[in-house]
Amino acid sequence: MDDLERQLDILRAVMKRRSLTVSAVSRLYHIPYRSLQDWLSGKRRPPAYAIRLLSACLNERVY
Repeated sequence: MDDLERQLDILRAVMKRRSLTVSAVSRLYHIPYRSLQDWLSGKRRPPAYAIRLLSACLNERVY
């Protein structure tokens, strides 16, 4: 498992713990729904800044 996969696992766990759906995170942080969905499913790799931004917005260290 590489760093990005680990970060996305943490992000998924944070979203689950806070009962946040992909749709909710997309709306709250103005991330295109399909992009976020693709990142979380592993279809596409998010840019590093997106992981840092989500980490800051969710007030969780995922990187």
